[in-house]
Amino acid sequence: LDGEGLLLEPKVPSGQTAIVLGDADELPEALIGLIPGSETKAARLRGLAQSGTRVFVVAMIDRRDENSGSRVIGRFTNQPHREFVYRMAYEMGRHVIGYEIQRVLGLVDALVRQDEKQTISLWGWGEGGVVALPAAALDVRIAKVGLSGSFSPRERVWSEPIYRNVWNYVSEFGDAGTATLLGNRGLVVSNEPGPKIDGPPKPKSGRSGAAPGKLSAYEETKVLAQFQLAMQKRIPEDKNAEWVFGATDGVVWEQMFGPTPQVKSEPTMSQPLDLVAKAYRRHDRLMDQLCDHVQLLWNRGDRTRMGVFNGNALAQSGNWDRETQILRQDFHNQVIGNLGQPEGVPTKRARSRKIYDTPDFVGWEVEMDLPVAPGVFAKGVFLMPKGIKKGEKRPVVVCQHGLEGRPHDVANPLQKTNYYNSFAAELARKGYIVFAPQNPYIGQDLFRVLQRKANPIGLSLFSYITAQHRVVLDWLKTLPEVDSSRLAFYGLSYGGKTAMRVPAILKDYCLSICSADFNEWIGKNVAREPWGNYTSYMYTGEYEMVEFNLGNTFNYAEMAWLIAPRPFMVERGHNDGVGIDPMVAWEYAKIREVYGRLKIPDNTEIEFFLGGHEILGMGTFAFLKKHLKYPE
Repeated sequence: LDGEGLLLEPKVPSGQTAIVLGDADELPEALIGLIPGSETKAARLRGLAQSGTRVFVVAMIDRRDENSGSRVIGRFTNQPHREFVYRMAYEMGRHVIGYEIQRVLGLVDALVRQDEKQTISLWGWGEGGVVALPAAALDVRIAKVGLSGSFSPRERVWSEPIYRNVWNYVSEFGDAGTATLLGNRGLVVSNEPGPKIDGPPKPKSGRSGAAPGKLSAYEETKVLAQFQLAMQKRIPEDKNAEWVFGATDGVVWEQMFGPTPQVKSEPTMSQPLDLVAKAYRRHDRLMDQLCDHVQLLWNRGDRTRMGVFNGNALAQSGNWDRETQILRQDFHNQVIGNLGQPEGVPTKRARSRKIYDTPDFVGWEVEMDLPVAPGVFAKGVFLMPKGIKKGEKRPVVVCQHGLEGRPHDVANPLQKTNYYNSFAAELARKGYIVFAPQNPYIGQDLFRVLQRKANPIGLSLFSYITAQHRVVLDWLKTLPEVDSSRLAFYGLSYGGKTAMRVPAILKDYCLSICSADFNEWIGKNVAREPWGNYTSYMYTGEYEMVEFNLGNTFNYAEMAWLIAPRPFMVERGHNDGVGIDPMVAWEYAKIREVYGRLKIPDNTEIEFFLGGHEILGMGTFAFLKKHLKYPE
């Protein structure tokens, strides 16, 4: 990976060096006055250089979309370049902000090798400020940092462009907390308005899928309050450091760099359009480096995850239950996000109303509160077969709908529903007790906003889904007809995603079936040039799919290993566009090997069938019968 930019070299150097990060859409050529567009900033930077300061202007990844895709496969999106890098990088534990921080720190390394005694300052405008603050916090060789149009409370980051989404940043640090890491070094904050962005580039033919998100200026009182909070958080030993807040760049510039002239930009290049074209080629080169690095991380992901969870070795160690419990907690706490353990069983808070009465079963809508999340509830359709004898206990199958689905899609006894084939109702006819939960992935961007709000506080959509399922299971276990040792899970599509994650955490599920979702999941999220006829989330509007650092910790094989030794099955239609058979088989083979080494090969199966994105209900129903021992 390289960093690139432009240098203003003073004729009489003073020993001072300034590293400058413009906003994402500002070309370095504009910031030093070679082309129009940033005349005021260019005048300041040229004046700074004239006064003896070396000025390095670092190139940033911008918000255009021309390179957001692949010319190799002929697919493109309207995602801003920053979002395109963000999506693939986030899954692999990296970030477009993090990469740009590394470019700054790499420049600092190079400067210090040249001269250890020089004073290095860092200034960032807009998106450059978002990068500059953590970069300065991380490197004590940066003497002071100046921020313009970026320092702010981060509580509304969920409504901003998604490339600003940083896992757990608000709860762990925020801008005020990050500023305290500067210690006794200088901080200058200008309340100059940052960039105003109305959204991603407009969709057009062949280019769509970008996440919504806007940027607008924060009120000065809120920015000042965040600055004052940072001041309060400083330890006494650091309070002698010069920290300055001002309304505009002009007010604080002298505090940052001392008195400097403003030198009017006089471009000397006769072909500014050539400069712009060269700048965009430089940009695409730097962006492609980041994308290529993420693709390399994905290709090495199996080896990396093996260092976290070596299923084959662990299966032979005799410590499977103990070691996987530790990994299960890591998965819940660090990857999914843990809301906590409910206190008690919410039997008194369960509310119900009858909605079905068929010759074979009765159905109710059931709703119950979540003790760990006031105002949040779990809800679903409960089907109870008729004819259960007093004292008899039956197994339960929790049947989960997919994206934009409803419990009635799986539980409707009046019609054979598309994709689901009313499989929950069919299981109830066979005598199983059934619960069909309502999962929150409905409402298109409405539920994706939940994911956006959750990530900055170290949570995800599945934090809530897991808590909802825990409450449902606790309630089911109170029913006299339920055998609490035989609680099974069977989900389609997004319900298949649930089948991988929730039973991996909740051991009350005695088995899990993943239908129409199982995949080499990491590749499906990060592949810039997917092979075969399947959908990569790099090219869809499902921007909530990426989960921070999942690619280095838990692919679908590792999730299934957390389910082991409990039974696990995959249902896969050859024509299902969520993946291709070779990818599915590749990932499943790792599961089959571990079950074999655990000497329980009969506890896992995969069924391929000639069909698409749907429930078949053949091998899976037999799998349920075999492992739930019902019907006898």
